[in-house]
Amino acid sequence: MLTYLFLLAEGHTMAQIAAPSTAWSFSGPAESAHRYILQLQFEKAREQVGKIANAPYAALYLNNLNEALETAFIESYASFERFENNFENRIHQLKNAEEDPHKRLFLAELKLQWAFVNIKFGHEFTAAWNIRQAYRLMEKNRELYPDFIPNAKPLGILHIMIGSVPDKYDWLLDLLGLEGTVAQGMQELASLAESDHFFSPDALIIQCLVQSYMQQQTAAAVSKFSTLYEAQPQHPLFAYLLASLLMKNSQSEKALRA
Repeated sequence: MLTYLFLLAEGHTMAQIAAPSTAWSFSGPAESAHRYILQLQFEKAREQVGKIANAPYAALYLNNLNEALETAFIESYASFERFENNFENRIHQLKNAEEDPHKRLFLAELKLQWAFVNIKFGHEFTAAWNIRQAYRLMEKNRELYPDFIPNAKPLGILHIMIGSVPDKYDWLLDLLGLEGTVAQGMQELASLAESDHFFSPDALIIQCLVQSYMQQQTAAAVSKFSTLYEAQPQHPLFAYLLASLLMKNSQSEKALRA
């Protein structure tokens, strides 16, 4: 369940990024594609991505997100193999892109999406390696662009994931060069959630998921997330997340309504 939720949270994050180059920007068909992805209408999303003319990296990102969600939900190995081939091609294209704060961010986002799908299919080693690569990319991006606000979201997720690894595996984290705590990740997300930035809702979503599924504070998470849901009650992603939280909090009737 947490794999699905993190993938969905990944999806909401990238819409309408203001980029210095149109190659990275989201507008027109890209916005429509993103909306269909969140509604899990994968074929309609692909149609809209095909209409994107001047934002190749935005199209690349949206295609990857669409395939990641579709593969995770359908659980088809044929879909997984297609996704693997397309993922490698997209990574190659991004690596050849011009220097930009979005470049490493997009690379890290794609690697996290690939990692979460691999977790779903039981490929833990591949997932761990891609998480490590995403971590290195974001550490470098924070070093080069410390004021780039979107850094907080993937860094927060990574630090929470690293911090939740049982103590007996600390040697493995040391071997991979990974450092971070749940508290650190939650603080990073909080700084974004409490801002007036466009990504504030994304950070709040992930905070609530961690609070419920990892910290076992589901009642508090339901209370916090309900405010976001009530502002957009027809949003399919928000309805799905709220229903998941309510079920975990033994509020099945409210979950059914959501």
